[in-house]
Amino acid sequence: MRYLIFLILSLSSLSVEVQSLTYESLTNEMDEQEIIETGLYKLSEDEQKNLDAWIRYQCGSHFLTLPKVTNGTDQTSYLTTTKQLPNGLPSNDKWTLALVAVFQNEAPYLREFIEFHKRVGVEHFFLYDNLSTDNFYSEIEDFIDNGEVELIEWPVINFVKGQCSCYTDAVYRCKGKADWLIFADTDLFFFPVNEDRLQDLLQQYNHPKIGGVTVNLLFFGTSGVEKLNKGERVTQLLTKCSGTIDKHVRCIVRPERVETVNNPHFVKYYPQCFAVDENLQRNEGPFNERRPCKKIRANHYALRTLDFLKREYGVRHARFCAEKAGKPLPIETPPEIWDKLMQLDASLSTSEDYLIQKFIF
Repeated sequence: MRYLIFLILSLSSLSVEVQSLTYESLTNEMDEQEIIETGLYKLSEDEQKNLDAWIRYQCGSHFLTLPKVTNGTDQTSYLTTTKQLPNGLPSNDKWTLALVAVFQNEAPYLREFIEFHKRVGVEHFFLYDNLSTDNFYSEIEDFIDNGEVELIEWPVINFVKGQCSCYTDAVYRCKGKADWLIFADTDLFFFPVNEDRLQDLLQQYNHPKIGGVTVNLLFFGTSGVEKLNKGERVTQLLTKCSGTIDKHVRCIVRPERVETVNNPHFVKYYPQCFAVDENLQRNEGPFNERRPCKKIRANHYALRTLDFLKREYGVRHARFCAEKAGKPLPIETPPEIWDKLMQLDASLSTSEDYLIQKFIF
């Protein structure tokens, strides 16, 4: 079996053979136990298609594959971009800790997000661009050139569906390459409370049945900051928060133990695997009412600045509401939505928290 996988991953120069590789051809000579051991267990038809795309990516290591989307829900076919992986990046690179995030028009925030997570131990980033129209590339170009960031174009119109599909795609990219994978957004900052690096904390969760560790969130408001000036940091300026750890969780997972991702806050693991919180207590679903945060936490700067709140966050929220109601999608934040967002900002600004600032670089 190991020889078969090695052979498959060595076929990058044989384009005809690579195109014929699929989930079916990969598993048709394996018994059920072998399929379970490789993590390819009872995949749905859509998951098999995702895996087929991942196989093509692994075999043709010079190109990135992604779904071609015709509307918010249907993935009709696969295409290959001309965006190449960085020169000199070995195809067999392995990382203890990787991170995946999707972004849209968040250029002023990307560099701090990457540099902060490098500081706490992230070694590789999978960043998915969801139809951005700002000049984000110049902010992360040097990280792409040195091989720390892989940039994937992800043109899914529905942001939430795009979020889950890119997480699933990153899981397949990380199987056999990353020990741990953080499911993040670029407004989420994960950090260990006592250790210097997340890897040091994650060692205590190296159990064969633990598929992931859930992390509770602390929500922050805008702190009245209009916008970020060049060189200013979210983690330094935005200190006002709700004061209460939220029940929502995000996950740091073992990629080979993840079956699929249908919810940004929780994942479906293969049989016999499950998630635990920082205290090794089993945690099912997107919430943890116990709200532990003495070992690991994620600060959620969802609203960012007042400018971002109105220009980006408000429009996304308004479009999400309109889409659910079957109404035309707005191009700016309606006044009634803005009033609700200002109330939300006030509710997330009742306390102050500086814990993350020990990692400010």
